[in-house]
Amino acid sequence: MQPWFPQPRWKQYAAQSGWIYEYIFEGMPVEGEYRFRATSGPSNAIQVTVSLEAAHIAQWGAANRPLTGVECYGIAKMALLRALDEADSPGAVEAVRPTFAVIAEICGELDL
Repeated sequence: MQPWFPQPRWKQYAAQSGWIYEYIFEGMPVEGEYRFRATSGPSNAIQVTVSLEAAHIAQWGAANRPLTGVECYGIAKMALLRALDEADSPGAVEAVRPTFAVIAEICGELDL
């Protein structure tokens, strides 16, 4: 069974930093690695990789229940948005590696 991937489309996000971003999911080259492209304008395009460590996902699954591919994508997307919220400038985000605590917090926000 192949993992679920959303239909790519540009979405807009107003970050807490004050920047307005557009972002798109570009794919999942390897298990647990989600690639997004984000921009706050024509000259500020960045590629961001969100890496969900298998050990963190397994740890959460052992304590609660296993996460589906769709749920892992949702966690990766929320981790991306958090990173954009915290960025000092549009080009400051390249790689996001959420800790177990962040993953657990996002799971709570998503009611998983």
